Amino acid sequence: MSHAEAYVEDRDPNAVRTATLQLLGTSEFEPDFVGERLAEWAWVVYPWNFVEDMIDLISGVMEKSDAERFTPADIRAALRSFHGVERIEMEIAQPDRLDEVLTEMERREVIERAGSADGEAVWTLAE
Repeated sequence: MSHAEAYVEDRDPNAVRTATLQLLGTSEFEPDFVGERLAEWAWVVYPWNFVEDMIDLISGVMEKSDAERFTPADIRAALRSFHGVERIEMEIAQPDRLDEVLTEMERREVIERAGSADGEAVWTLAE
């Protein structure tokens, strides 16, 4: 936000005001308006950023895991194990979107399809 504020200020406006929906207590930037202050880290799901967040979380748990190959069930288990994200929470927040996230990860070459097991696709992290 500080970069955005500086960018706008460089254009000599009459005034610049900043706002955020949520602000972490560890933030180095203090906006003029804050919707909610978060004392502890929380995974806040914004509909417009769900795919990006999930790509980061899924690739992170795949890196941390001892496994090299992952079915969607394995990915859900890793999300639960490493981040406490239960399947029901994900399905309530963004129902039926894991396949969309995995397809996007493959398109971005973050993961590669490595066959199938019991009718489910199997994925590995791309090198």
